Amino acid sequence: MKILHTSDLHLGSALTSRLSQDRIRERKGELLSGFERMIEEALYQRVRLFIIAGDLFDTERITKSARDRVLTAIARCPSIDFLYLSGNHEKGALTAGGAPLPENLKLFGEDWTYFDYGEVCVAGRSEITEGMFRDLDLDYTKTNIVVLRGALQDARSGGEIIGRRELDGKHVDYLALGHYHSYSEHKIDEMGIAVYAGTPEGRGFDEVGEKGFVMIEADGRHLRHAFCPFAKRKLWIIDVDLTGAE
Repeated sequence: MKILHTSDLHLGSALTSRLSQDRIRERKGELLSGFERMIEEALYQRVRLFIIAGDLFDTERITKSARDRVLTAIARCPSIDFLYLSGNHEKGALTAGGAPLPENLKLFGEDWTYFDYGEVCVAGRSEITEGMFRDLDLDYTKTNIVVLRGALQDARSGGEIIGRRELDGKHVDYLALGHYHSYSEHKIDEMGIAVYAGTPEGRGFDEVGEKGFVMIEADGRHLRHAFCPFAKRKLWIIDVDLTGAE
């Protein structure tokens, strides 16, 4: 089974990084079309699950056209289940309009929500609370993917902090994370790994370098993943030596 992991798309972002109004409109359109391109790539790769680990939108107040465009893109792909974790930026933006949601769009609740796909189980929750991992119930015979949004730290869970040590021995094979905008991976115990997919498109010079998504392949109890660069544009900061220049 192939699973695509993305996060922090921030559709509808104001894009205030010294761009002209024409460029802002162009870039906003590129962010939306980038989401659609990612879905096309998922179809081409025969992806079964498309995980969005928070902050699909940049704000709670999204336009009807942006909401409809996202829902239409999802509805056109009934062979893919979209597992969506709402982030702190958008909260209930996608459902606020009252429009019916596509059947293949599955939402994580505030408490643990589980989606079963045979040998693969995906669990997630939108609220980070102290002691939450005590209630996480995973079958050790399955490949378990957990979806959260927050900062992975060696501390107690709460607020935006996900306590790494609390994951030890919880049978988590892959922790699909959102919050940070660059790809990174972190070991959580002998069997599990935590991965930030990062934002798929840089929006300013605080988001430089390669951007993309993560492709996961689950085969029985074996799981592997790879970062896939996918951004339409790349942002770089280049140091230039001006010694002696006038």
